[in-house]
Formats: sequence, C-alpha cells, structure tokens
Amino acid sequence: MFIPRQLAIKKPRPAAHALSNISEPQSTPCAQAVMEERPLKRPQASFHDDATEVVKCLELLFSEYFTHHINPLWLPRRMRTIDGHNDYVHLSALLENHIFQTIKPRPTQKTLMTALQLRPSRILQVSPDGYHLRRRLPVTQNVENRPKEAREATTIYIEPDVRGVSACPGKVARILAEYNPSTSVEWVESGDTAWAFVILSENINEQQLESCEDWPSDWIVMSKAEWRRRDEQYQKLRESAYQQISNPSGPMQNHQRQATRHDFGNSKSSKSQQPSYSPGVIIFLNNLHPDSTKPGIQSFLGRSVQRYTVKKLRKTASSARKGGSNKAQTSQGFTIDYVDYKVKCGFTTAHVRVKTSDNAELLVRALSKRRRCMESGDGLEGEKKCKVNDDRWVKGEVIRGERERMYWEAVSNAKGNRKA
Repeated sequence: MFIPRQLAIKKPRPAAHALSNISEPQSTPCAQAVMEERPLKRPQASFHDDATEVVKCLELLFSEYFTHHINPLWLPRRMRTIDGHNDYVHLSALLENHIFQTIKPRPTQKTLMTALQLRPSRILQVSPDGYHLRRRLPVTQNVENRPKEAREATTIYIEPDVRGVSACPGKVARILAEYNPSTSVEWVESGDTAWAFVILSENINEQQLESCEDWPSDWIVMSKAEWRRRDEQYQKLRESAYQQISNPSGPMQNHQRQATRHDFGNSKSSKSQQPSYSPGVIIFLNNLHPDSTKPGIQSFLGRSVQRYTVKKLRKTASSARKGGSNKAQTSQGFTIDYVDYKVKCGFTTAHVRVKTSDNAELLVRALSKRRRCMESGDGLEGEKKCKVNDDRWVKGEVIRGERERMYWEAVSNAKGNRKA
C-alpha cells in the first residue's frame, strides 16, 4: 500500500505539552516592585474613537471655512440631487479628499457608513439610501468676506505631546471636543507632524486659552497672535546670533584682523567667505492646492510665466510698433530645476529652485500680476483673477539672507543623510 511521505512522517500530537503541568513560579516582592515601576504603555484608540475621527473629518469637509476659504468649488462640483435636495455628496466622492489619507487604514464607503451609525453627526444629514451626505443647515456667515484679523482671532496654535497627532485633522478635532464640547473646529492646517493651526468657529481670547480644563494638559496651546509674536522674537534672536558668529567682536576680531593681514590673498580663505550656492534662486510658494503634485506645480508656474511674458511682449510691441526689436524679457530661458514639495500630505506651501535670479524675479512678478488660484492638484487654473480683498491666489517670494542659508543647509544635510 502506497503512503504519501508527508502522511508517513506526520505523527500524532500529544494531548498536552510536558511543560504544561509545571506551575508558573510565584513572583517575588522585588519582581512585583519592578513591574509597578515599569511605565505602562499608552492605551490604543478604540473603534468608537476611530469612528468619531472619521465623522470629524466629514464635518471638516462640510465646514464653512472649507467651503469658502480652502476650496469653494470642491463640494459644489460633486453635489447631486437626492430626495428633493440638490446639495448631497456621495461618500465615494468625499473619499477623494486628502484628509482621509491621514487615517490608517484608509477608510472605505462601508467605514464611513458604520462611523455615521455609531457616531451620528449633528451637522450632517445622511440620505435615505445611506450613501450621500449633506449639511443640515446652510452656511449662515460668509467666511470669505472676513478680514484677515478676524480670521486670526479664531485661529489657535497647538503642539500635541505625541508626535503625529497634528497631522491627523480628525484626531485633533476629536481630542479638542472631548476637553471642550462647546468648541467647534472648522479646519486644521497641519504644518508638520509636531504642530498645527486650528481654525475655530468662534473667537478665542487669552483667558479661555489659559483655562487648563478646556485644553489637553500636555499640549502647548496659544493664539495665533501670541505665536506670531514669539516667532518674530525667535527670528530676531536667531538673526542676531548669526550676525555675532559672522561678525565677532572683541579679542577674536583683532585676532582675525591680524590673520587677514598675513593672508596675502589666499584663494582658499577668500572662497570660504563666499556662499557655496547661487543666491536668489529659491522661491517660497504659498496657497497651493492641498492635492498638488510636483508636475502640477511645475505646469502651473510655467504656464503663468509664459502667459505673463506673452502679454507683456504684446504690450511692448504695440507701444513701440516693433514686434522683433523690443527688449522685453521672454520665457524661453525660464526653467524650473526642482520642486521641493511633499505630496499626499495636504501641504499648501513649497520651495522651487530655478536657474538664475532673473528667472526667480520673473516668476514672482508673473504670480503677483496674474493672481491665479490653483483649482486642482494637477495645476489647473481657477478664475481669471482673484478679488482684490482675497488672498487665496498663489504667491511667490524669493528667500534671501538667513532663510536662504538655512534652506541650503537643510538641503546639504538631507543629501548627507541619504549618502549615509
């Protein structure tokens, strides 16, 4: 009779392991003391907390701040008519937003439906079929027409005690609501994994921020005005420290003067004082689309420079009546060397490097003159021209001085870490 090898080798398992009858040793008082002194692990979030964070993300997408300030055309383009209401949005369309990329694992339609059943929202209304959402009450106040000072009065700066919390808007909104249920979060602008700006529905004053019961005890919470004051003070101290290093005084200065006298035009010392990078070629961009990509940013900037220069050439040609002999700058030599942007994180800022400083100034002038907004992440332009009192258009600034030096230093450090 033929018996397969696996069945022939396989032996029946014993009923119980030989070591199972041995009782576990009793813990000594010293071992118990060690276990008591050992710090406990932070408890993991329950499924109800995860459901609350998903619902908070949905409420942020339907908030007044997102509707008027972040992307006014995002929700209207995805609305459809359900049960007599023309402002319903399908769950699959809502999942396209980058805000759900901060939730791990990535939620699905079933996840959203289950979360809305466990944690019903007071702001959102679910359609009878369960696959569409709408805002219960229409937007009453126009956030777009608020002045900049009024918007900053509703903004706070936070630094959570755990790194990574600020990168999850739903988690930030859930934690703040647990400590202060009357606080309504309109949006969370995550600057990094360690800090964020939180936009609230109502103004916040210093007395409310000083209340320890309304905010997490281990968080750093302050108003945006206070953050701006501290940031300016920090920048001044950093700049003064850098000037003291670059221009020392006292005995060290006399020693350096004597060393320069005996230098006799040494090429190495003269080259070390000059920067090792090309100055004036880094542009800081702001108000980008949260879903932007590097090719989309490059396409948006190239199109802005091209159309700006073409229009300027036409004006120069019509004024001088010489189409080929004008001296206006063209966009033929304009190229973008690198786009420093972290995709799939919802960031609205980036750094762009061009070949020459003239190209950098040309790009800044083109953005300032055209005042265009990014309608989508692939670089599609929005309206012809933003309003005068609207600051949502893509802005560019050539960084110089200490900011430029710090940026190039960070680039060199990043290259060194990659080689290591």
